[in-house]
Amino acid sequence: MNGTTTQAPLTLDIKGAAALLGVSDDLMYRMVHIKDFPSFRMGRKILIDRRKLEDWLEAQTAGQIETWR
Repeated sequence: MNGTTTQAPLTLDIKGAAALLGVSDDLMYRMVHIKDFPSFRMGRKILIDRRKLEDWLEAQTAGQIETWR
């Protein structure tokens, strides 16, 4: 081993976040305009904080999962 580890990136671009969530790029572009959605701009690029995205998704689905059981 060379001492390096492969870690998931801290941020995702639109295509990466869309792939992770299984939605279209078009829908992801619309989602970044939601008030509490964890995205930010770095120059002209839109980035999504991966850990905050997971937390946001959990908060969005918290009440829905219980009703499906």
